[in-house]
Amino acid sequence: MSQAALDAQFARAADAHRRGDLATAETVCREIVAADPNHLRALFALASLHHDRGDFAAAEAFAARVIAIDPRIAEAHNLRGLAQSALGRLADAAASFAEAAARMPDPTDAIYNRGNMLFALGRFDDALQCYDAALRRAPDDALIWNNRGNVLRALNRPAEALAAYDRAIILDPSYAGACGNRGIVLQTLGRIDEGLASFDRALVCNPRDAEAHYNRGIALGRLKRFAEALTDLESALALQPDHADAAGAALGMAAILCDWRGWERRIAAATAHIRGGRAIAPLTAIAFSDDPALQAQAARNATRGFAPIVAAAPAIPAHASHSRLRLAYLSADFGNHVVGHTLVDLFEKHDRSRFEFWGVSLSPAPDSAIRRRLIASFDHFLDASALSDRATALLLREHEIDIAIDLMGHTEGARLGIFAHRAAPLQVNYFGYPGTDGADFIDYIVGDATAIPDALAANFNERIARLPACYLPCAPMLANPARPDRRACGLPDHGFVFCNLNASQKITPAVFAIWLRLLQQTDDGVLWLYASSETQQNLRREAQARGIDPERLIFAPPLERHLHLARLTAADLFLDTFPYNAHNTATEALWAGVPLITCTGSSMAARVAASVLAAAGLPELAAPSLVEYEALALALAREPVRVSALRARLAAAREQSPLFARDRYRRDLEAAYLTMWQRHIAGLPPVSFAVPGAT
Repeated sequence: MSQAALDAQFARAADAHRRGDLATAETVCREIVAADPNHLRALFALASLHHDRGDFAAAEAFAARVIAIDPRIAEAHNLRGLAQSALGRLADAAASFAEAAARMPDPTDAIYNRGNMLFALGRFDDALQCYDAALRRAPDDALIWNNRGNVLRALNRPAEALAAYDRAIILDPSYAGACGNRGIVLQTLGRIDEGLASFDRALVCNPRDAEAHYNRGIALGRLKRFAEALTDLESALALQPDHADAAGAALGMAAILCDWRGWERRIAAATAHIRGGRAIAPLTAIAFSDDPALQAQAARNATRGFAPIVAAAPAIPAHASHSRLRLAYLSADFGNHVVGHTLVDLFEKHDRSRFEFWGVSLSPAPDSAIRRRLIASFDHFLDASALSDRATALLLREHEIDIAIDLMGHTEGARLGIFAHRAAPLQVNYFGYPGTDGADFIDYIVGDATAIPDALAANFNERIARLPACYLPCAPMLANPARPDRRACGLPDHGFVFCNLNASQKITPAVFAIWLRLLQQTDDGVLWLYASSETQQNLRREAQARGIDPERLIFAPPLERHLHLARLTAADLFLDTFPYNAHNTATEALWAGVPLITCTGSSMAARVAASVLAAAGLPELAAPSLVEYEALALALAREPVRVSALRARLAAAREQSPLFARDRYRRDLEAAYLTMWQRHIAGLPPVSFAVPGAT
């Protein structure tokens, strides 16, 4: 076919494309390429046609043919990058956009697209350079300013991110996405009311913005306006039924409120999202499900996004052995929080002859006595609250930390990204989260044989370091807790006091129904709980619906920790939650001399109280089913002599049981760290092991 004939054919193809007859355009272009395999315009047209119809593999292949013939064609590099991006080949796409930018008269879009790829790859510093380069060429582009804010937020530079979002909104006042992102970063800065106003503005710009409704619900939850929060989350789901984050958050908010209307529907939706590979907060999964496989999948879904960071993280250079093993504990809760109160004694008592300790604070905390005590408990204290995940990991590498210990897991304020960057040769999941992190970059989890038996190992990405008694540390508490005046606690002078002072989101409909049946069968019994005012109304409504006087539900007000520990002694029996057991609350109740009964489940979170009871010498209080849990609770309520005997055993346990032997616990934990390290320096991979126990 002559060149003139080819040109005529291509003109025919272009005319068909303009008329929307894409099938004819493709057929003619293929005829041209069959006659002339190096016809650049026809090859590029085929690449564009396939990209437009969503056949990205074919689009990428045709663009590659164009580039092979003439690598100077910038549009082919750009189109190839778009196809590679759609195929999930982000690093290839970033390279293609770089090639395009080097050849374009106006490379703004290609540079911006490359920034987006680098952002998705977790290469935040490089992405920021791209956005800045794009803004030098297009300083009034609101979209680029918005994405610059996103990358600054990812770099933990919230004040700069806020300025970027503000600039985007000035340039485009109707930009709902930028208003929403501004609200998110304001929450990070602790300015939640202002964040709420930004979400309101986003909804003015676009009333059907599901993401703005979702974020508004999160902000209201942080303001403890739980019922309003649930309404916004439901609005997000009405607009976007497949919004996994909103489904998980709505379930979590309903759990806090003990608003169980539509409970099974909510659980079914969350379960479907998890099984479909979408991210639901793993802590939410733990609260509603006792299926360890489902919990593990939720955790793995949540950490899947770290894969590009893990793949790019360089190996940690070898360094000379230190005279003492270097351990770093990382937490956002080094302050007036259960983490700080529980672990400060352990930190203070750690063996300084064999270990050197770093505390790494991941969020700012107000000055307090416990904060000062925590800082003083470490050999070194680093404030990483203003550092990016990568910068924090590099800082720990510079200090040649041997073992980095995450105290957060998937709890609020967690920063697993630090560990994805491989902060230390060994990385450990400890204390803060009762389940797997679901990440291959965490080497070990500290557990015990009851909380994480062999049968659960397949549901953990980590290898299990089992302590000889309960893995859960026990904080120092009042030396001799004495029962206070019941009236002072808001309790009646007489009658049996069932108690559960866990967070309300651990209460499930099935367990609450058991508690109400116990009240029905104990004429003078009361149920002592801890809940917000909104939650109290819902629980009282549930009681009344079952014929129980709502006044038999008594709600404990928030108190300072030492006063709370003292009032615990006024209870007669602690009724545990299921499937998310009492953890630190369980140790507090037992120390206060209050017998606790639990139901031992299948997952770690549903087995912790059984572990606590075993270490306290009361394994018989862990029932194997909810039916037996209910029967045991009723029997104890009717036999005060048995309860008195259990109290006596608990009094003895304060002096004799492994649960309260804090120095023995400290030695066992240190032995676990040493075993991990000895395997590492011997060139052996992590493996599950049991610490034999210190004497």
